[in-house]
Parts: sequence; C-alpha cells; structure tokens
Amino acid sequence: MLAVLALPAICLVSCKKDKNGDPSILGSWIMSIGDQSNIPVQLSFYANGFFEWVPLIPTENHTRTAAEYSYAEGVLTISNDPDCPEDGKYKIVVKDNSITISLLEDGCTPRIAGLAGTWTRKNDAPERRIGGVWYRNINLEGKQREIVFYTQQNGVFEWIISEPTSIYETTNGRYAVGEEFLVIYNFLDCSGLAFYKYTYTGENRLLITEHVEPCEIRSAVMTGTWVRD
Repeated sequence: MLAVLALPAICLVSCKKDKNGDPSILGSWIMSIGDQSNIPVQLSFYANGFFEWVPLIPTENHTRTAAEYSYAEGVLTISNDPDCPEDGKYKIVVKDNSITISLLEDGCTPRIAGLAGTWTRKNDAPERRIGGVWYRNINLEGKQREIVFYTQQNGVFEWIISEPTSIYETTNGRYAVGEEFLVIYNFLDCSGLAFYKYTYTGENRLLITEHVEPCEIRSAVMTGTWVRD
C-alpha cells in the first residue's frame, strides 16, 4: 500500500496565524434552514480566520460559501465574502453546546438568512466514521492503480494515486459529512458540490455511491468500496 507520511498541512483559502482561536466558537455547528427547516447546514469556524458554510444534503437553493471572520467580545464580523460585498456584524451568545447568532448590522439578506439562529455543536460521529486513511484499487486508463483517500479533521482530504495518469494525479480537496451524505468539493477540475451516499459496513469498510455528482471524472474515482488501514 502507498505510504502516507508527512502529508503537508493545507490551509483553507490561505494560511494565517491563529488570531481567532477562541475555543468557544471554533469547530463545526449544525442548524436546519429552509421553508420547512429541513436542510441541515454545517457552519465551521477555523482558527486561521476563515469560516465555511456547507449544506449537508442536496438542495438546489443553497451552495457552499467561505469568507473571512473575526470574533471579539461576543461580536462576529464577516468580511471578504464573495457572495456579499459589504461586511456584516453579528452577536454570538454561547451556551453549553450551542451558539445563537443574531443580527447587529448586515445589508446582505441571504447571509442573514443563512447565519441567524441557534446552532448546535456538531456530533463528531460522522467524522469518526469517515476519518482516517482509506484504500481501493481502480482501473484507470487500462491499468490497476491504488488510490488513497485520507480524510483529516479540518475538512481537508488528500487524494493520492500510485501512478498518475493524464487526468488524475495526487491532489487534495475538501469535504463535509452528514448523517447520510458525504459532500465533496474543490477537488480535481470539477465545480459545484458532489453528494455521495456512504455506508459504513463494519470491519473498516466504506461503500460510497453516487447521488448528486455534476462531474464524471470525480465520480469515477470516488464511488466504490474503500478499506481503512
């Protein structure tokens, strides 16, 4: 099997010093949105000053977004948001395993709808099911090649191929995982979110099947049975 040693650290968007390291909001949070509150969304705050917002089930009305943030004295400031040109300010109240985000000032209506409300700290069970180093063999361009899918806790994964092809080479991407779907994005030359159903079959075996995938080359290497080291 391929050796996975000293894999490089990957930062979201760019690397920064830990200036937002308040442990009270760092990590991932879950809230349901939509007209019937039936779309679970993951909100993740990273210590490098970026946050990420990702729907955990397929939906035509929402997609992933990421921007910079700062947090001090209970006030969350959002900046450099590609979907909203102006900064937004919100109050955060932390209580036990939840945070309540309420509007202070923001001219971006979609962002208000996506952030305001009470979020619950995410249970890490899905990450534990998916986490680690997974292997499978696949026929690419007429030859069997071993692939490594290495998921990390910060939402980054490494995708390592034993022998690169004209299309595939060792690279990285991002992921989020809910109770039913594995969400893959920023991977290969593919845009948009991919939603895969996953089943942990026990004995460190993971079956990944396509559900919503706009990119054929991504589907070809993700679907199938993976074995954890």
